Amino acid sequence: LKKLVNALMKAMSSVLWVVVLIILYIYIFAVAAVVLFGSFDIDGSEAEEFTNLTEGGTLRQYWGSVPRAMATLLQLMTFDDWLSMVRNIEVIVPGSWLFFVGFVMMGALGFLNLMTAVFVDSIILLQNVEAHQRAQACLALKAQCKWAGAKMHKLGGVKHACATAYVGSAFDSSACTKTSK
Repeated sequence: LKKLVNALMKAMSSVLWVVVLIILYIYIFAVAAVVLFGSFDIDGSEAEEFTNLTEGGTLRQYWGSVPRAMATLLQLMTFDDWLSMVRNIEVIVPGSWLFFVGFVMMGALGFLNLMTAVFVDSIILLQNVEAHQRAQACLALKAQCKWAGAKMHKLGGVKHACATAYVGSAFDSSACTKTSK
């Protein structure tokens, strides 16, 4: 759990840039949605049908301004009732499903994968750093063992294996046998 929290903390700067990218993406699509749907003037039976389908909402209530369109697109990006919204707009603006399917596929699925990639990369980087630190510690202990072995050899001709040597502290040979990619 500690490694996971450390990886998440290290990934925060990358996550921030992904969030900025998502906001920019939603903004661009919101401007396009306002142009496509917000200025679409419906009246009479079509307006009443859309209001009934969206439980009291109007086309301008969802797409009338860029902030409203951004809020609606965020709702669609999280898959919150997106299919009914697309079907309801399809009644008024035929072919609008292409806009929404493109937005949802690239936005929700693409950015979800990007966010996952940022976290996985951070975890892998943290593991590589820890493996490098373990390897450096093993090299230092092996050097100490070699030095101690040479000193002991000079003193009395004693031979020993580095894995069983005692150089100021217990030496764990299993730590040095583990390698990482």
